[in-house]
Amino acid sequence: MNIPGEKLDEIIEKCKLEIKKNPKNWMYHHDLAVAYMGKNMFNEALAEFEETLRLDPRNISAHYLIGVTFAEQDKLDEAQGHFKEVIKLNPRHAHAHFNLGKIYTARGMWDGAIHEFKKAVEYDPENKHPLALMHLGEVHLMIGQLEEAIKVWTKAASINPDDARVHQLLGGAFLDQGDLEQSVFESRQALQLDANLPLPYFNIGLAFFRQGQLPKATEAFKKATELDPKDPRIISTLGEAHAVAGNMKDAESCWEKALELDPKFPDALYNLGLAQAQRGDLEGAERQWQQTIEIAPGYSKAYINMAVSRLRKGDQAGSIQWWEKLGELEKDNPDVPVNIAEIKIRQNDLNGARAEVDRALQLNAKYPRAFLDLGIIQARSGEPAPAVASWKKGAELLPGFPGPLAPLVRQLVSREVLNRTQDQARKAGDTKGAEVVGELLKHA
Repeated sequence: MNIPGEKLDEIIEKCKLEIKKNPKNWMYHHDLAVAYMGKNMFNEALAEFEETLRLDPRNISAHYLIGVTFAEQDKLDEAQGHFKEVIKLNPRHAHAHFNLGKIYTARGMWDGAIHEFKKAVEYDPENKHPLALMHLGEVHLMIGQLEEAIKVWTKAASINPDDARVHQLLGGAFLDQGDLEQSVFESRQALQLDANLPLPYFNIGLAFFRQGQLPKATEAFKKATELDPKDPRIISTLGEAHAVAGNMKDAESCWEKALELDPKFPDALYNLGLAQAQRGDLEGAERQWQQTIEIAPGYSKAYINMAVSRLRKGDQAGSIQWWEKLGELEKDNPDVPVNIAEIKIRQNDLNGARAEVDRALQLNAKYPRAFLDLGIIQARSGEPAPAVASWKKGAELLPGFPGPLAPLVRQLVSREVLNRTQDQARKAGDTKGAEVVGELLKHA
């Protein structure tokens, strides 16, 4: 309601006078309530709407605006009841369906929200401000239905191509989909319509960042921070771009600024930990990562770096403990048992290591790293034929085997063991197996 306060005061006084003359005229009670709403006098508004309904129990407008008033006060049960009453009186009331959809969204009732937003669209197909479609797309996104969200927002853009918000949403959705060019296109469309939106610049920056175009990414992030200098997410991501470019001083400055804005922003804490670890300050890094985990218990990268840090410090038991903590969060993550297995190989606990590799293969039967580790365990246990079979399986799954896994060969198995295993493969006439072991020897 955009009526000036003075005008609202005039309406209130006029309605009060008319009600004195004719207290049973529901229209003046209704209009008085609307004026009270305009002044955020919600309790007074509710009293007048209730009087309106006493005089006219089937008054759709009163039920609807009571629902709006309760929603403004975050009284969702009461609001929901009145929006349902509106729909009972007029099943084609698009705005009631829309507001009911918003309530269901707030409560995580996704199916109900989708149903109500679709009804809102159905009963208001010429809507030139497609809020129902925008909210419908957001619900699809919340429940992981990215393709549906894009379809809905594309329809919204076709209804109102001049709505910058829809193009902004599409820019973010295409970014999530991995269609970086389309993300940049939609984000630029949004900026052509409203150059003061920070989020499209942020999405453009993320797209360029993922493409490795650091100067363009940095420029976009800087523009986003100029438009919204108080968003720690944007500033922290700008820091990540600086870090990848090797500008650690600028990176840390960004992360510190992000923490000034939000002392509990986990990304900034985590990244400062990485910077400290890079300088060799593992104790300081661990403090940052532990604080990250306290704030965001599901922040898996912090657990991983805690485990790696403990291993770098020679604390193998502590490293295993951190991997186990991650395993409690991510029970289906095969990286957890594989990393524990590799520590147990270092400890020469080959039976314990084998049990962890078996668990990893139960989670992912086509995991090359698990087959590399299994072969190492078998070779070190004096089982050359099974070791070669495991490595051949790894080579089938990972072209160029061991490829990025080469450092593990140096760390976990000796040249002597590999030479002995290769000799056994040659004696058995396993030419392919001998070649695979030969590839491992290149990195031992």
